[in-house]
Amino acid sequence: MVTFLRKRALTSLLPLVVVLLGVFFLARLTGDPASLYLPENATEAQKETFRAVNGLDLPVWQQLIDYLQGILRLDFGTSLSTGESAAAMALRAFPATLQLAITTMLIAVVLAVVIGSWAAYRPNSLADRFASFLSMTAASVPDFWLAIMGVWVFAVMLGVLPTSGVDAGLLSWVLPIATLLLRPVGVLTQVVRGAMVAALSAPYVRLARSK
Repeated sequence: MVTFLRKRALTSLLPLVVVLLGVFFLARLTGDPASLYLPENATEAQKETFRAVNGLDLPVWQQLIDYLQGILRLDFGTSLSTGESAAAMALRAFPATLQLAITTMLIAVVLAVVIGSWAAYRPNSLADRFASFLSMTAASVPDFWLAIMGVWVFAVMLGVLPTSGVDAGLLSWVLPIATLLLRPVGVLTQVVRGAMVAALSAPYVRLARSK
């Protein structure tokens, strides 16, 4: 058991390191943080001060070492835009994130069971093909594109839903839930349909129907 856990820990360590390095280098490919976060009329002296305060004037290898050492100490730094601790910001958003994830998965499971069972009741029928087409499409739509289009259509063009925040009550949950719901419903519907088709064609089910 200990050997298995050690192997799994080592196997999971490599993707974690890749993600950490990817975050570090991708953040530096977006441009000079001093130009991104300071006002457009900021002087060069103000930019130099900003870089010095946030350690951005150091060589990249030194920034990487400081970044990894901070992660090992569970110190994820501060926000460049607000100056607030990154860990505090994440913890403040965690309850809403957890509530959104639980709500989305509950709705996804219910819809997947209903749609998958409906499709499996008559395999290869029009309803089955239609449900399979919709589920495959839902599982293939990129979440980020759906989120952008949802904000553009329903928040910007129609103005019926908020673009962000939770101040609008239940309306604030519509776009996030709809965006996160589509892919799980598509994947789970395919799983439920396959399991239901296999179960309905089992010998004991055919015997029960014949009786």
